[in-house]
Amino acid sequence: MVKMINLNSDEVSIKLAFEENGWCRVYLENTKKIFLGADVLERICNRFLSALREEYSEREMCDYRGTQVFYITSLFEAHAAIYSSSMSEVGMKLFCIEDGSLIAHEIVLSKNDIANWIELLERSNYL
Repeated sequence: MVKMINLNSDEVSIKLAFEENGWCRVYLENTKKIFLGADVLERICNRFLSALREEYSEREMCDYRGTQVFYITSLFEAHAAIYSSSMSEVGMKLFCIEDGSLIAHEIVLSKNDIANWIELLERSNYL
């Protein structure tokens, strides 16, 4: 049976569809549904939580088109990578990249979005 975690913002949703065995497929959904890839649910959640809490080291930072970004994760199957960048008081941006190109526009998360995503990921009983 597939269960779903919906990480919503004003612009888009990131959907985590996971099986009982822990395998998770990640989708980005706005006007259309884009399959980003898959990995183990626990790893995806932990990496997202690290990014949302801004718990990362300098070695995990890199430059993407002139912006300092934090590497969140690379996914199997569709091979997308997800990065974030801090926007200090405003919130953060997420970038979904495949073969060096943006898959979709930058996703802007407000402080409220970030708090909601953290709460959803923390209260799930698979971490």
